[in-house]
Amino acid sequence: MAATITNNLARDRFTDLLPEDTLPPAAALEPDRLDGKRLMKASRLAGILAFALAAALGQSGVEAVILVPAALTVWPVFSFLLLCHRHGLAEATRLIRSIRSLLPTNTVPPAQ
Repeated sequence: MAATITNNLARDRFTDLLPEDTLPPAAALEPDRLDGKRLMKASRLAGILAFALAAALGQSGVEAVILVPAALTVWPVFSFLLLCHRHGLAEATRLIRSIRSLLPTNTVPPAQ
C-alpha cells in the first residue's frame, strides 16, 4: 500500500492515492444530520456576515441601540438567503420548516 501511494504521489495523482477497492465504503449521513449540517453551516456564515455588517456600521457611527436589533433581524434573513443560494428555494424552505417543527409551540389557549 505504501508503494502504491508513493507511486501515485510521484505521478501527481493526488485524488487516486489508493485504489477504490481498498478504501472503506463512505458512510452516508442520515437525512436529519445532513439537514443539521446544512443549517449550521448557513447559520454560522450568516452570523459572521451579520457581525461584520454590524461592526462596519458601528465604525461609521450607528448606535448600538439600532445595531443589535438589526443584527438579530439580519442573521436569520442571511441564513435563509444562503440556504436559497446554495440549495434552492424549495430545499431552503423545507429546511426552515424542519427546524421550526422542532421548536416548542404555544399550547396555552388565548385568554378570553
